[in-house]
Amino acid sequence: MWKGLNMTVATVKKWRYLGFSAIFTQDFKKPEMDMEKEVKLWLKTGLDFKKIKRLIKKGYSAEKAYQERKKE
Repeated sequence: MWKGLNMTVATVKKWRYLGFSAIFTQDFKKPEMDMEKEVKLWLKTGLDFKKIKRLIKKGYSAEKAYQERKKE
């Protein structure tokens, strides 16, 4: 799942620790490439990991969060 992403090992471990891998792998409707794009978009929002996790649990998509963040 993490193949092809330019992220440090620490970042990947942090994402896995916070449960992102579980959240993304549970969503079987999305092919793997879409999940990679989603993770990259979440990183582009510039939000911290805890905030991102909260938004994902509320049902936000990375695209929606990114657009809202861009407006600010």
